[in-house]
Parts: sequence; C-alpha cells; structure tokens
Amino acid sequence: DAADLDSVQRSTVDFTEGIDRPLSGLRLAVVTSMLDDATVDVVEAFHHSLDVLRSLGVELSEANPMGAYPEWRNDVAGIMPVEAYSYHQALMDEEPVQIGPPVRRRIALAFETPPQQYARALEMRKFVERRFEGVLADGRLDGYLAPTSPITASPIDLDQGRDDSPSSIFQNTTVF
Repeated sequence: DAADLDSVQRSTVDFTEGIDRPLSGLRLAVVTSMLDDATVDVVEAFHHSLDVLRSLGVELSEANPMGAYPEWRNDVAGIMPVEAYSYHQALMDEEPVQIGPPVRRRIALAFETPPQQYARALEMRKFVERRFEGVLADGRLDGYLAPTSPITASPIDLDQGRDDSPSSIFQNTTVF
C-alpha cells in the first residue's frame, strides 16, 4: 500500500497467476506452533487437509519461524482492535447498532490498548513478518499452512448479544 508508510514496497503480485497449474511440486510448510492450542477436531481436520494436499503432490515440511519467541501472538494482540476501529470508525461512531454486540465489544478493545503497547505491537509485527519471510526464502518454500482458528466456529446464537467465543479464536490470524 503506497499510502501506508509502514508497508514494504513491493511490486504488485498477481495471486491468480498459475491458478490453473497442478499443485504437484508446490512446497509448503506447516507452522507447527499454530497447532499447539488447537482443539482435537481442528487438528484432525487440518491433518486430513494435509493428507489431501500430499495426495495432490504437494511437498510438505514443518517450520516454526517464531520458535524462539513463544509469546509472539500475545505481543501483537493489541493491533487488531485498534486497526479494526480505525477501519470501522464511522460506523462505530455514527451507527454502532449496525455492528453486532460481540464484534462491537472486540473493536472497542482499541480504547483499552495503551499507545505504547500498540507501538510495540507494530514493531513486533514487522519482526514477525521478517522472520516468516526469511524462513520462506531460506527454505525455498512457496507458503505456509496453519489452521485459521484453533477452535471450530460456534453455532449461531439466537441471542445476538451473547458471545461465548474464547479470545483465542483469532490468535492465528491476528498478525496477518
């Protein structure tokens, strides 16, 4: 994003390029640490998807770019509410009822995030990105695999104000 001073300047990538090519020969790494807190059903489904990818000729390996930094997800946790509020500010300020109470509460966490914590989280995110990119380059990998969430989605609740989802629901995607 040229307008974002913190963005890395890269050429535009066409993610649809090669979409018709077979998966055979693709080299992907499983981020093993992102399975640590996953529920049994998520782990089973994830391993099933890995079996499917292997059957299609994908070469799988394991990687843990943040292995030396086990608290990295906690260190970037303050980013999501602040950026979500920034993106949804007009709606939050002018028509908050348009956002469901559970999501509104998560976005409102922006007001509980001290500026210095947010600044440190942004620096950590840059570090995390460099670590992940470095492992891709060093291992000549095409990408990573990890569950999107460590838990399965909760059923839709008739009480739209209730949210029994643990905070860990977004822990695998907070930084990305």
